[in-house]
Amino acid sequence: MNPDIQAYFDTVTDERYDKLLELRELIVSMYPEAEEKITYKIPKYILPSGNIAIGYRKDGVSLYTYEAFFEDFKEKHPHIATTKGTIAFGMNDRLPKTDLRKVIKRAMSEGRPK
Repeated sequence: MNPDIQAYFDTVTDERYDKLLELRELIVSMYPEAEEKITYKIPKYILPSGNIAIGYRKDGVSLYTYEAFFEDFKEKHPHIATTKGTIAFGMNDRLPKTDLRKVIKRAMSEGRPK
């Protein structure tokens, strides 16, 4: 983990740390070649073909990408909160990794939706 990303993670001092780390590890395991840097004060994972970001908030952690990339996810997991560009996991939400891999793959390979 690069020092800027580590510094971001070091600001999380509660149970959100593990969930945020789980999201990071999922992305990095799929795309170890992605550039990892802080953008808009959150970790972002960047390839020439696309990007995705993660972050924490008061009541959980979030995955940031375009809504077009997670329409199927929303239908399959209606209990997990979403907004226009965010999948917002509460602390009691399990990370459905199989379906998250699909979201991550689209975000990292399809660029900006048309």
